[in-house]
Amino acid sequence: MADGLGPHRPGVGPLAPLRRHRGRDQGGGGRRGQDVGDAPDPALLAEAHRVLAAHPVRITARGALIPSAGLPPRREPPARLAIAWSEPVATGDAARLKRCAEHTCGWAFWDVSKNRSRRWSSTRVCGNRNKSRACASRQRRAT
Repeated sequence: MADGLGPHRPGVGPLAPLRRHRGRDQGGGGRRGQDVGDAPDPALLAEAHRVLAAHPVRITARGALIPSAGLPPRREPPARLAIAWSEPVATGDAARLKRCAEHTCGWAFWDVSKNRSRRWSSTRVCGNRNKSRACASRQRRAT
């Protein structure tokens, strides 16, 4: 399908920019995507804006955002996703969505800490791995 919303084909469709970005950070020892606090890739943002523009929404008399009338059913889920994402963007809370700083973890998480400083999806797992590696590295250097 011309709009890329048909059957999954690698590198095609509304989530293709995300798949391409995720694909770059898979594999042996390379950099794994955005780290906590990194600025987003401008090319990926431009592509996301292009995709979202193809899924218009409208505002009701009560101020609610809904998918535009006449939107084909297969385009409604991305439009609803855009609606759901609009609130944290408008309130400034979108910065709370972060990627785990542990290089072997691919998880994203919502930072609910008061000062927005959380780094790992799980302190017990990812934080422990990171801290253990740092400790082992310091001990190797000391000997």
